[in-house]
Amino acid sequence: MRMMILAAVGLSAVATGAVTQEWTPHQGEGLSAAAQARWPSGAILFARCDAGQLALLAPLAAPIEGDLVRVEYGFDGADPVGESWSVSGDGRTVFARNPGRFARALMGASSLSLHVAGDSGPSQRFNLDLSDQAEPLARTLTACGERLQDPSDALPLITNPQWAQRPNAAIIRNLYPLEAAAAGQSGVAHAACVARWDGVLEDCRLLSETPRALGFGEATLGAARHHRLEPVAPQGSDPRRGLVHLSIRWQVG
Repeated sequence: MRMMILAAVGLSAVATGAVTQEWTPHQGEGLSAAAQARWPSGAILFARCDAGQLALLAPLAAPIEGDLVRVEYGFDGADPVGESWSVSGDGRTVFARNPGRFARALMGASSLSLHVAGDSGPSQRFNLDLSDQAEPLARTLTACGERLQDPSDALPLITNPQWAQRPNAAIIRNLYPLEAAAAGQSGVAHAACVARWDGVLEDCRLLSETPRALGFGEATLGAARHHRLEPVAPQGSDPRRGLVHLSIRWQVG
């Protein structure tokens, strides 16, 4: 139950949307559903459901180096949220950690600011007006099995998790997908979990896995059960502390 969202800046390091753009359907071979919005600046937001894979990506005006990049984004002038997003092999595309959450925020907001800051290349910023006419985007989410409303979206992101417990090497070996291990295949998967004040992770949901269908996503969800955050004093009666992202790179060795 995953989807892809694309944001492209064209040739400018700063893309400003002076005209609010509506979402329109997009046709693509092999896609269950897709939608896009374009701005005069050259910025594009593109969403697609591809074989159940959900991701959010942004093609960049200039390539950046590394597997991860720092991205800060905010809606309707709110304080920005900082996350690490994945980078494509050629450095020209970044992939959001939690595309479902991001897409739902797009549908409920009137403006988006997005800042991509890599270790190399120019800093790239987007300041875009958003439209409330987002039915094609909603249909794309639904096609990928994503909820249009999710209570966990209201939880704050835990951007610097302090882990009290992680799975040991024996647990990782037992969880490693057998077929992938036999082939010497490495992989990576990303999940999102609700964290309680006592450090326990609940309601973990797979966000993406690469390669697909080799079991790395299921293995990552299994590993999540062996993770614990450092407990902190509860604030209020809600046992939920926040949303935490968990990424595991699986390697034979």
